[in-house]
Amino acid sequence: AVVSTQSTGILFSNICCVLQVWPAKNYYKKGLRITYPLRINEISANSMVNFAPLSLESDIDDSFCYENRGAEYRPTRYYNTTVSGRGCKNWLETQHPEVGDNTYCANPDENNKVEPWCYTHDPEKEWEYCTVPKCVWDYDCYTGIGFEYRGTLSRTEQGYHCQMWSSDYPHPHGWHTGPGLGRHNYGRNPGNNEKAPWCFTTNLFKRWDYVVPPKCKRGVHPFYRD
Repeated sequence: AVVSTQSTGILFSNICCVLQVWPAKNYYKKGLRITYPLRINEISANSMVNFAPLSLESDIDDSFCYENRGAEYRPTRYYNTTVSGRGCKNWLETQHPEVGDNTYCANPDENNKVEPWCYTHDPEKEWEYCTVPKCVWDYDCYTGIGFEYRGTLSRTEQGYHCQMWSSDYPHPHGWHTGPGLGRHNYGRNPGNNEKAPWCFTTNLFKRWDYVVPPKCKRGVHPFYRD
């Protein structure tokens, strides 16, 4: 293990433990195993080193998951293999050297790829998606312009009730199916082209309106939810 000393005097180690993450408010997939860094808690007089996991609540962030298509995901050492176990190639040796001198999963091609990926060393598999989990952060709040929002707000910012997406009354429309849509009347942004989640209203004279849940903030909303 390599132990480094920072200017703050805090010691960190690259030793990692494996945690079993179970369904709970701040965790993501049931049974998903992740590697998580340890902090040196103390060094006793007899040189015994005691480790303590870093706080899951305060330290899990974008490094552990991606939002939308992952274009803003920060590549980290935690994910550098593909879904089939292939090792990732250094980005400097690929068509996307702008990612940097590393082998970590990223998505520099969001127009054609839907989540973090990497080029592989396998000549028969040029590239493949990685195992980076998706941030499930859009229930009580929304990120970006709300394309991923899956909450249950059904009243607009002007106080109108939302029309069922599966209904054409009172407003006929073409959004019966799509991302996050179904037999409900919750605000959505299925076209990813409005500034926030929205819905058709039940008011004959108001075709649609924004449904605006709060913006996601790390100090208030959990990243993961089962």
